[in-house]
Amino acid sequence: MHDKKAIAAGVRKWWIKNIIFLVLVGAILFIASGNFNWGMAWAYLIAMVLIVIANAIAMDPALLAERSQLQEGTKKWDVAIAILCQCLWNKTKQEILSAIPSIIEEDRNANEHH
Repeated sequence: MHDKKAIAAGVRKWWIKNIIFLVLVGAILFIASGNFNWGMAWAYLIAMVLIVIANAIAMDPALLAERSQLQEGTKKWDVAIAILCQCLWNKTKQEILSAIPSIIEEDRNANEHH
């Protein structure tokens, strides 16, 4: 992928994927908590944004473009493993996120008693 237009398109695709990911994570965190006053969620999102920006700065644009798409010659078993890992991560994330409301409630109750 050495064509400048193709690289630019791939970099845009990489940014779009990362922005969508960050927006979805933020939405999940704040919808689960029921408010925007959750400091740890903001800290997590800020850390994630900084990591994305650091990757964009440190990585070669051609590499960003290359990683924004499935590569020719990728083995079917490799795609299957990637999908399985994503599904397992989503399940783990779902379990973690489902615990957030009770954690927040416990935190609120602890703060009310102090």
